[in-house]
Amino acid sequence: MKRSWSVFRGWPFAGQVISGLVAFFLLAGVASAAAGPPKPTPAKVSTFVATTLPRPTTTEYIAPTTTTEAPTTTTAAPTTTTREYTPPTTEYSPPTTAYRAPVYSPPPTYTPPTTAGSSVYYANCDDARAHGAAPIYQGQPGYRPGLDRDGDGIACE
Repeated sequence: MKRSWSVFRGWPFAGQVISGLVAFFLLAGVASAAAGPPKPTPAKVSTFVATTLPRPTTTEYIAPTTTTEAPTTTTAAPTTTTREYTPPTTEYSPPTTAYRAPVYSPPPTYTPPTTAGSSVYYANCDDARAHGAAPIYQGQPGYRPGLDRDGDGIACE
């Protein structure tokens, strides 16, 4: 029965990586065994010697004193005045402005612009040329798609 390493199925070099790690640990174990048992290291001994050092002596310096009289100031005690609390005599009254309902204004209505071309009508291009209107451009009075043969926006060319 073949053993499947389904965990490493998506890894391209999983077999090489695992075999490399196994070889590394085997060599590390062989190298440490060849070095022999670890050598004992001497134990560290710490010694403490208590010594007493002479203490430095301190001398006190006393500054000469001069006598000056402190200035005398007299401050009057602050005067306090007390007032009794008097509650306000007016009671709350609501504002006197009357409620005004919002004024309804209907939305503006759209009226399409009237074109001046609707008042001029040419039956054909000969009629438009007779009135001196040819050529008629799109948007000008008298233009209509029936007079524009090639549909380029210029009638009666």
